[in-house]
Amino acid sequence: MGFRRAERRFTGMWGVGFVGESAVRGVGAYLLPVDVMVWLGTVVMCGVLGVTFVVSGALAAGPMARMVGREACAGEGEADSSPAGPTQR
Repeated sequence: MGFRRAERRFTGMWGVGFVGESAVRGVGAYLLPVDVMVWLGTVVMCGVLGVTFVVSGALAAGPMARMVGREACAGEGEADSSPAGPTQR
């Protein structure tokens, strides 16, 4: 899996989580009393954030971090690759 695919997966998971949260809140706003939705909206938000953090971290952010780490380790032995080259005194 490439970095871009992992990034799209990560973004998609967050998009699905937030759309799902808004759908649950919208349905709850019409079906439940206001005093219930005041506290239930916060519970739903915290639940969606917690689940999305765990799932997206395991399925997308973790693999992306490993890819970046491998590239950083592979590039340690290379010469200075800046456009101006090494600094001269």
